[in-house]
Amino acid sequence: MFPTFLPTLALAALAAAQSTPSLLQYIDLRIGTAGGGNSFPGSTRPFGAVRAGPDTISSSSATAGWTSTGKLTGISMMHESGTGGTPKYGVISQMPITGNLSAVNIGDNRTYAQTRSTETFAPVHYSTHLASGVSINATTAHHSAILYYDFPAGDAHVLVDVAHHLPTLSGELQFPETYMGGEVNIGPNGTYWGNGSYAGSWNRSPKWTIFFCASFNPPPTSASTFTYAYDFNKPPAASPPLSNVTTQSGSSATVPGALFTWTALDGTAARTVESRLGVSWISPQRACQFVQEEIPWASSFASVVADGQKEWDEQIFQSITVPADPDGAAPNATLLTMLYTSLYYAGILPSNRTGENPNLAYPTAVPYYDDFYTLWDTFRCWTPLQHLFQTSRYVDIVRSLIGIWKTDGFLPDGRSSNFNGREQGGSNADVVIADAFVKGLNQHPTINWTDGWQSLWTDGNVVPPNPNPDPDSPKDSTAQGRGALPDWVQYGYITRNYTRSVSRTVEYSLNDFSLYQVARGLGLQDQAPTYLNRSANWQNLWNPNLTASGFSGFLSPRTSDGTFDTTRYSVTSCSGACYWGDDTYEASPWEYSFSMPHDIARVIELSGGPSQFVARLDATFANQFNNVGNEPSFMTPFLYNYVSGMQYKSVAEVRSIVNKYYNAGASGIPGNGDAGAMQSYLVWMLIGMYPVTGQPTYLLTSPFLPAVDLRLFTSSNGTGVSSTPNTLSIRATNLSATSFYVQNVALNGVALNRSFVEFDEIADGGLLEFVLGPNPVAWDVGPLPPSVSTGGFS
Repeated sequence: MFPTFLPTLALAALAAAQSTPSLLQYIDLRIGTAGGGNSFPGSTRPFGAVRAGPDTISSSSATAGWTSTGKLTGISMMHESGTGGTPKYGVISQMPITGNLSAVNIGDNRTYAQTRSTETFAPVHYSTHLASGVSINATTAHHSAILYYDFPAGDAHVLVDVAHHLPTLSGELQFPETYMGGEVNIGPNGTYWGNGSYAGSWNRSPKWTIFFCASFNPPPTSASTFTYAYDFNKPPAASPPLSNVTTQSGSSATVPGALFTWTALDGTAARTVESRLGVSWISPQRACQFVQEEIPWASSFASVVADGQKEWDEQIFQSITVPADPDGAAPNATLLTMLYTSLYYAGILPSNRTGENPNLAYPTAVPYYDDFYTLWDTFRCWTPLQHLFQTSRYVDIVRSLIGIWKTDGFLPDGRSSNFNGREQGGSNADVVIADAFVKGLNQHPTINWTDGWQSLWTDGNVVPPNPNPDPDSPKDSTAQGRGALPDWVQYGYITRNYTRSVSRTVEYSLNDFSLYQVARGLGLQDQAPTYLNRSANWQNLWNPNLTASGFSGFLSPRTSDGTFDTTRYSVTSCSGACYWGDDTYEASPWEYSFSMPHDIARVIELSGGPSQFVARLDATFANQFNNVGNEPSFMTPFLYNYVSGMQYKSVAEVRSIVNKYYNAGASGIPGNGDAGAMQSYLVWMLIGMYPVTGQPTYLLTSPFLPAVDLRLFTSSNGTGVSSTPNTLSIRATNLSATSFYVQNVALNGVALNRSFVEFDEIADGGLLEFVLGPNPVAWDVGPLPPSVSTGGFS
């Protein structure tokens, strides 16, 4: 029996006063929503299981549901954030409709889609006003949401269409999300529950099912169900008839739905309707339970908003504190808005679905996270940021990755709706796990490192099955693992027999370096050398005779007989689109020729030595070969740190990137947000550091703020996690718009002559002091950051 949800207290006024944490003034959720950023501006909690927000329809795909000009077709509970590719989710929706329905076909959203006249965005509170006169407010708990509607005079309706999802209207049209079936049940007082099943989208997932449970206050005057024949490209010609049947089921060819109506008794009175809606991946009963536990009717809309904003403030925003200027200077509000909004968007994905994995084999004691979209995007900057600021959560994410391996057979790189896929390059969960291992979590009591090693070993040695070939890469699996392992093991590189042969050779090298790091740390001396040797395989594609822009020596495709094959190959651009079927993925061969973070010293040597390497870097930025909008180039501006006395050039390029490509506008990030990857990159640049993932090294540049305090939950106590926060204070003296070059650096009062620090030096907090000036100084004449070929990591 499903419970009814009748109100126990009068609904609190939406405009009730509520305390506002001060850092909320610096959150602007419009940043990164336009210009391809695709960031989700609706309501969610930190790493929440639901993201309630608008779905709009326009001429192109809306991967996060929202577009600036598209018409609203519903408020749905599930969204990704910052993603490219094919839209995912946009399911479990409601759509408010007002007045007479004679012109509305409830099976065709084009007949009831509405333009929006006003719209506001804030953490845990989305609102909009429709041309129909309806106002919508949405807020969320972890698995549930409150949808609050103000209707104008006349009849009011809420439509539930189980087939509602985000359509694929542009881009990868071969991978649309598709409706696969569902059910709607209506209970007393307008309660309803059911499920929807869907498949496809960017990760090419098989059929998955999600459950829902909802109620209204006040109860509707009437509640009806309906079904209609489903054809995405051809909606029904007439509105489906309404029925008094309380249960409607549908297959992939038939859509069930429900319509709830509040009849205007006097024909004039406006009214408010509130719905409380929960979702679950386990059952409708669990969805109902989430509503009762998280947003009982005794709690007001305003109190849920306030509780959610407090959660964002305490868990996310307070990770970085900007002390008041001792001289009383006003803070740079634009930089603070960029900083804290970036922290927000780095706190949305993945989704914490602990206890909600429908795979019954998943270990119940292990936390569970889903919606890794994708580790290929986030392993460079996002995961190292979470390691410092969200250490316990990061432990749970690492445990979840290993748990997924136990049940699914492989670690995920991309994953959504509880299925692995698609994998854009290497098996980059390997790097995430190694990064945790070398930064103090190697003895954490809840991480099973025996299983952790086996999960890495699987990636490095087991060819994943390919039962459902990807048309963009048909010869190997793009769901998980390393599909090109046969070439990797036989030749020591990947041939054009597989797509993305050059970029995957680079990534597999870093993946195997990650295996080496963990094997060495676990004392697996019989296995560690194998992966250290394989980590150098990128050199097998280094063609010393390949020239571009006056430089010699670049990565190049190679055939199975060892011959370099440069047909249809350009170093400085893409022979295709730098996409799934090309030699490199989302970056040119020029960019990938810098992408070996574990052995930059060898890259320098192969490039002709330090001076030629610096000249090559200079040419990269002068000729705009560095694509800031894609992750393979994230580290490139920092590579001057690997040449003695050249750190000032990293400072200059980082300044240029932030000033040119980031701002506080709707198009304020360079490309897709990529689940917080692009925003995490900005956070690192603003604080004057860069994490070299998979190793305990942070490169130093120059802060953008005179003082920041980082709240760390890392520790050198053996477990790697501190129960109380440590503070890493970063101070920049003489900082101004023209004074930003490092003159000297000190860590805990001790002068440094190297342009990097190690994790162990900051794990317990400390004081990192920069003295800045208007002119470059070669202060960094000491040890260089570690590389394999110069004895690092031995």
